[in-house]
Amino acid sequence: MKKLILIIFILITEAIAQTYFQGKVVTKDGRPIFNANITVVGKPYGTTSDENGIFKLNYPLKTGDLISISCIGYQTKTIKYESSLNFLIINLNELSYISETVVVTGTRSIKKLKDTPVKTELISEKEIKNCGYLSLKEALFEQTGIGIIDNHGSGLQIQGLDPDYTLILIDGDPVIGRTAGTIDLSRFDVANLKQIEIVKGPSSSLYGSEALAGVVNLITAFPDESQRFALFGRIGTHDSYQINADIFKSNKKIKLALFSNIRGSDGFDIVPETISKTIPEYHNFLINPKFEYRFNESNFVRFNMRYSNENQNNFAEITENNQIVKLKVKDRLRDVNFSILYSGSISNLYKHQLRFYVTNYYTESLLSYQTGGEPYEYSQFDQYYYKGEYSANFIIDRKNLISFGAGYVKEVVHADRVDKDIDEINSSFVFLQHEWIPSRYIDIVGGFRYDYNNKYSSRLSPKITTLLKPCGFLTLNLSIGSGFKAPTLQQLYLNFTNPQVGYSVFGAAKFSNYLNKLINEGQIDKILLNPSNISKLNAESSLSLNFSIEYEPSSSYLISLNFFRNNIRDLIDAIPVALKKNGQGVYTYVNLNKIYTQGIESEIKIKFFNNINISFGYQFLDAIDQVVLERIRAGDYFKLTDSGRLKKITESDYGGLFNRSKHTGNIKLNYENETLGLFARLTCIVKGKYGYYDRNGNGILDDKSEYAPGFSLWNFVFNKVINSHFAIQLRIENILNKKLSGQNLNLPGRIIYAGISINY
Repeated sequence: MKKLILIIFILITEAIAQTYFQGKVVTKDGRPIFNANITVVGKPYGTTSDENGIFKLNYPLKTGDLISISCIGYQTKTIKYESSLNFLIINLNELSYISETVVVTGTRSIKKLKDTPVKTELISEKEIKNCGYLSLKEALFEQTGIGIIDNHGSGLQIQGLDPDYTLILIDGDPVIGRTAGTIDLSRFDVANLKQIEIVKGPSSSLYGSEALAGVVNLITAFPDESQRFALFGRIGTHDSYQINADIFKSNKKIKLALFSNIRGSDGFDIVPETISKTIPEYHNFLINPKFEYRFNESNFVRFNMRYSNENQNNFAEITENNQIVKLKVKDRLRDVNFSILYSGSISNLYKHQLRFYVTNYYTESLLSYQTGGEPYEYSQFDQYYYKGEYSANFIIDRKNLISFGAGYVKEVVHADRVDKDIDEINSSFVFLQHEWIPSRYIDIVGGFRYDYNNKYSSRLSPKITTLLKPCGFLTLNLSIGSGFKAPTLQQLYLNFTNPQVGYSVFGAAKFSNYLNKLINEGQIDKILLNPSNISKLNAESSLSLNFSIEYEPSSSYLISLNFFRNNIRDLIDAIPVALKKNGQGVYTYVNLNKIYTQGIESEIKIKFFNNINISFGYQFLDAIDQVVLERIRAGDYFKLTDSGRLKKITESDYGGLFNRSKHTGNIKLNYENETLGLFARLTCIVKGKYGYYDRNGNGILDDKSEYAPGFSLWNFVFNKVINSHFAIQLRIENILNKKLSGQNLNLPGRIIYAGISINY
């Protein structure tokens, strides 16, 4: 009888032990985590932790059952249940950049790449190093749906929109220094980057002006190991050279990182008929120190400074007294960024950041006579950008997260061609974003940003994004939002007259004053447009939709499709308003056109035999000026035929916007064997024909002769790890030696690089 009672007691005790499981969820430094999710893997049972981090799971657990613990802002942990466990303390680590699959750009909060509701494309540190990318241009050129345009530097084209409309960030702060709207991608070294995050579609609801087409965020590395020393050097065609040094040291309180880089080239010339080189000789120096001090696990302050200086040498020629005179051209570009960031938490529900950022972009250009050395022309451009910002993430509960912030921006330009009286723009902004996760199948993010500016009308930029995961292998993203691009200081206050040719370009804000002065001086021959019709410039704006589908039935197979449509209004363009008596025009900026771009991006990735994978990327693009299309329908456009007769342009003749290919794509074949330390990639980049030149002078793309032919480029890279400290690399760009110039893309032919890296 005693034995029977004992058996019953044991069974009851065991049953009770299996029915309730209790524990406490805490941070790494022991602080309780509120609203953590505790679920039984594969079962519809779960609970959440209370304000003290305590939870009680009511489920008849069995030894071996898996329990998942997760919370917004922390890494998910899975533990195996054992019957001996009655109370367990579970530590969760905060999410940080310890994983290459974590991103931040789309929502300004840390998210796993596969879980972010805002579709984000990523170029990882591993891909950057394996492929030997050294500048941002090289890294983006091989990505699907991104075009590279060589016009006043190398700019990027996203979803058919010009380089003006994409915001480039370094660690979340904007880069300045546009020339004719282009930020030259060759300015940015990528050797010290942790990753490059790309968000296509408008992001003005978080980042304001210029994020109309998308955002490219360069995240610099801050390694987690205690110390690191890395040295990389390479030489290549056109006497190019590059040396990178990367030093890192850290302990529990302090992190120090120092990256420096020198690079240069003799440049190249594709058009020998001209004295100027296509790409000039240049020498660049970059240094990027970073310092971080941690008060505790959740609070730290970080200083970041980046200094880059580049000197360029080239030649030019002018005509003086009916003789060709040669000039030396010396250009200098200086780019400096400095930021202070405090990041901390008041509680485990409220995390905030305070950031101060200043950047300066300076250029000067000196043209002097090759004979005698006397100066011919000197110009400079000096731009400053100051920003102060407070932002915070507040976790309401396990289903709701709010992000908000406010800031102030001051932009100052000192330039020979900008009105000296007006050289400053001030703006302020607030933003609010709410993320709602009603279930594990759906994640919805909605928000807006309001920008107030003292030089043009204020802007409200809303956006809503939805992530759906109906099953494990299917992901759907839908995003609708608006973006804007503010008029630049040059578009508002430019005051420039070309001393050689004689034309003038004036900013819209004071155009009437400048034109009246020319009239009073007797320089104007004819008024082409009533100056009273020149109104105040508005910011360019967009309304965009992106819908993507990602199908991944296994780790060896992935298909993704993205449909996009961007409607742009109030495009700012320069038009002639008057004609001078010297036959040259007087121009100013106006809000003019309406355009739209639409298309499909697709990608297929297949993995073979664990070591080989291949991917196919393709973009179809349709880019149309709606005003032009309406005028074609009205019969306003004509062209001259070979027989000398005028022919009315039809819709089928119209080829859309210049410099856009309807069809682009790429193929990447990778081989990677980590055991042997081998990596190789063969890449093919395909660009279809694109409109390049308005040959018949009617202002639109409508004739076969106005297209540049399509082409394909093949690149190859090979890496071999010799041992834990040494590795070698060979990179060949443009294997088939294609040469191209003057069609908004400069291809100098085959380029070969050889490099060696040393790591300790």
